[in-house]
Amino acid sequence: MLSFVELSLVFTIAFLLNRKIVCDDMSGPVLDVHNKHRSHAGLTPMSWSSSLASEAQAYNDKLTGGKCSLIHSNAKGKGENLYMVTGSHHTGSELGKSSSTSWYNEISKYKYPDDAKQSFDTCVSFHAVGHFTQMMWSKSTKVGCGFGKCAHKDAFIVTCQYQPSGNVIGMPMFSIDNYNKLIASGESMARCSDADNSRNTVVGDMSGTVLAVHNSHRSNAGLQPLSWSGSLAGEAQSYNDQLTGGSCSMIHSGASGKGENLYMITGSSYSDSDLGDKASSSWYSEIEDYEYPSDPAQTFDLCVDFEDVGHFTQMMWSATTEVGCGFGKCSSQDTFMVTCQYKPAGNMKGEPMFAIENYDKLIASGEEMDRCSAPDNLIAAFLVMGPILAKAIF
Repeated sequence: MLSFVELSLVFTIAFLLNRKIVCDDMSGPVLDVHNKHRSHAGLTPMSWSSSLASEAQAYNDKLTGGKCSLIHSNAKGKGENLYMVTGSHHTGSELGKSSSTSWYNEISKYKYPDDAKQSFDTCVSFHAVGHFTQMMWSKSTKVGCGFGKCAHKDAFIVTCQYQPSGNVIGMPMFSIDNYNKLIASGESMARCSDADNSRNTVVGDMSGTVLAVHNSHRSNAGLQPLSWSGSLAGEAQSYNDQLTGGSCSMIHSGASGKGENLYMITGSSYSDSDLGDKASSSWYSEIEDYEYPSDPAQTFDLCVDFEDVGHFTQMMWSATTEVGCGFGKCSSQDTFMVTCQYKPAGNMKGEPMFAIENYDKLIASGEEMDRCSAPDNLIAAFLVMGPILAKAIF
């Protein structure tokens, strides 16, 4: 009869063997899907790395044992793709195929640069195509994956890690020869024109509705129209991904030098165009709570609580000239979030939102906006100065 120590050793070995089987079971379909598409582009096939698989499994266990959210490990020197699917049962083989296929399908959003030596993300946001570009990164030669079921819900997560790492900013995904071979295989991949090198592609539909709503109202006030910023859109998308992959809460990034508006809406499906319109319209509706100071030179929030009108005032801030946005569905619930970032930042304490001429034009356009009365201003001043005077007197 085996002793307790011997039994423990047997179970430990069985567990470790099972863990290896779990990873190896996934290796076949992962390599099949990855290398099928890589071969079409004439790329070196990837090989399975047991050490990467072990590291990927260890990190995947943290994700499934915690909040069951798609949050990257940011492991140095490695690329990483994450995948989640709902359900009570999936095999490693099924997950290896479905995850790799899902990642490759991002090709529909990708645009290959006209100059093949340009950065892989010249015409698109990395966050829309990063799984695909990592799969097809010419210098990546090894992959290893892990998977598991979340402890608190019927969902599975897959983590694949790659070496050498792909998605290196400033570097191309692969050469023009690889592009031509992929197209010759029957695959479709768009090219970007010189006029399109602004990263507007991923949120192109969103940029249209965001700018349309913002600039319609800014035009009514005689304000300079906002332009779309690809760099701001990339940064906004990056932060929005953190929010949707985490607790799905509207928490501002606190990024220095930028204004920021956040929006959340429940539902299982929205287009980027819908979200751009809904978010911008919701922010502008705060005009109902805004009161423009009797003295236009006074601080924009003299008569109102910033928390009630801050989205509106950022939209209409006269010195702001650029906006860029990102969006996404929360991984843990049927909710979408939108993050828009602005430069130069608005809502600067002590400064007006816009001039009296802009107020007059907005009113003349048929819009309504209350003004602070003198007593309101006096009360506001007393609230600020009262405690200071009291301390000086007593």
